[in-house]
Amino acid sequence: MPGESAGNGMPSATQASDPIDEAIMGNKRRHPVALGDPGSAVVSNDREANRAGARILRDGGNAFDAACAALLTQCVTRPGYVCLGGEVAALCYDAHTGTVDALSAVGAAPGDPAAIDWYLDHGLNAHGIASAAVPAIIDFCTTLLSRSGTTSFEAASAHALSLARAGQPVTYFDSVRGKTLHGKSGTVVDEDEPPPAGDDAWSHDLAHTLAILVEAERQCAGDREKKIEAVRDGFYRGEIAERLCQWYRSGGGLLDEFDLASHRTCIESPAQATIAGATVYKCGPWNQGPWVLQALRLLEHVDIAAARIDPGTYYHLAVESAKLCVADLNRYYGDPRFSAVPMHELLSDTYLARRAALVDLVAPGRAVAGDPLAGLAVASDPLPASAPTPGTTTCITRDRWGNIAVLSPSGCGSLAGSGGDTGVIHGTRLESFHMTTSHPNRIDMHKRPFMTPSPTLVMEHGRPVLAFAATGGFRQDQLALQVVLEFIHGGRCRHDLPMRRYLRDTFFLHDARPRGQAPSTVELNAGAATAAADLVRRGHDCRTSRRNMDSVGSSLLWCADGTGSWHGYGPHVDA
Repeated sequence: MPGESAGNGMPSATQASDPIDEAIMGNKRRHPVALGDPGSAVVSNDREANRAGARILRDGGNAFDAACAALLTQCVTRPGYVCLGGEVAALCYDAHTGTVDALSAVGAAPGDPAAIDWYLDHGLNAHGIASAAVPAIIDFCTTLLSRSGTTSFEAASAHALSLARAGQPVTYFDSVRGKTLHGKSGTVVDEDEPPPAGDDAWSHDLAHTLAILVEAERQCAGDREKKIEAVRDGFYRGEIAERLCQWYRSGGGLLDEFDLASHRTCIESPAQATIAGATVYKCGPWNQGPWVLQALRLLEHVDIAAARIDPGTYYHLAVESAKLCVADLNRYYGDPRFSAVPMHELLSDTYLARRAALVDLVAPGRAVAGDPLAGLAVASDPLPASAPTPGTTTCITRDRWGNIAVLSPSGCGSLAGSGGDTGVIHGTRLESFHMTTSHPNRIDMHKRPFMTPSPTLVMEHGRPVLAFAATGGFRQDQLALQVVLEFIHGGRCRHDLPMRRYLRDTFFLHDARPRGQAPSTVELNAGAATAAADLVRRGHDCRTSRRNMDSVGSSLLWCADGTGSWHGYGPHVDA
């Protein structure tokens, strides 16, 4: 990448005195931050996060170190979209072992049976601290640094700590309600009024919290692994945990000391499927990701490759397949530690062939779940859908050794403020749970709530060739489906091929969750007006949009086949 433009449009390391700052501040287009080593890059939807990750890579850290640095920085610069009290879904490729791991850093529900009874009696208040899961970001970072990283927590958190000490931002954005909130109290701030004084910034409290964790690492007399564990204990067992639990109790939260102390990031085998020689990896069914694998496999049964020559047919088949697979998601997905999610059966050729037979090649059909265990294309009693919690960011890192981390962090800000005097804003992920007794995503003790943030990794011949992450609830994996389809069926040899349909002709199902017999509304970019007219003739509720529909938070890295050259597409970010 660097040393030449390599399709990225960025200066080389030899053309700028500070290549990182030159790439960040001078880059007004959608590109990643590239470094001086071949293929090394950081892509996120925040300039400061790009800078933090890039400097870790420049100083000899690997992709996993850089991912932690970028993520911690986003918790300062993107509060309301991701926060220290939020969560992250990740796919990590280890170039040394050639393996891919899925990391589920999702806070669980409280472990007290009385707390679960309270939720079942009162429901989930999406505005308050009662809807917050255990903060998961710190444990994700310490887990990734310990098992795969090379640097210290102090180094990984340095940029975030520096920004937090500067006292900005004072407010945070509530991505659910679209309101700017005071960081300390969570009260709505009048955007026409000057911001509160910097001394009252929640970020000062967060800086103090991060400084405590850094000091815990410094004071630990053990090896690197023990030092990083001291950071984790400093957050989940020590003074910070005590202050958080005091805040929970004072504000009606139901988490306690045991919930924090027992939390751990889950490291799992990813879900995967092979399509046309490419293996696509997604996180497990605690996450929306596997429906993309179902859709890719189902589309093989309706010959989506041949349909590419007719845009109307292409979109029709993709939309109809997505509707069926998301219907399965709504019926079967949940934390597999608590519910027997039939992933093997959902991805079986027999079941997908039966489901493909439901796709009318001309007209739109119903979004109905099937029953893979009973061998039925249509289930007799589909269950209601869970509502996803919005608020997501993206981060992809690749290092000189070929390691790749693909992160989908989240944590929409509640109205509860920033953890008393800890500066730890919490998300409201528990509101993604179901209350229906028989649903696999029903709330339970220590159970992970379903989450929509969903990274994607594609490999060929045992090597990564594409990494993707996006923002936007169920839109994230609608984008992932389209990017992977274009990469697989559009050809792999040209550096711009994954982006052509993605940029020009993106489609979205406005309500990917089934609503009885009602068809989903399909929206296409204005550049696909001819295809939109075709969909209307077929009976779809379809419209076009002049706005850029490919999501401001989308991040993508891919390798052109046969060249070994990595190319990138990063979101627009503020200077």
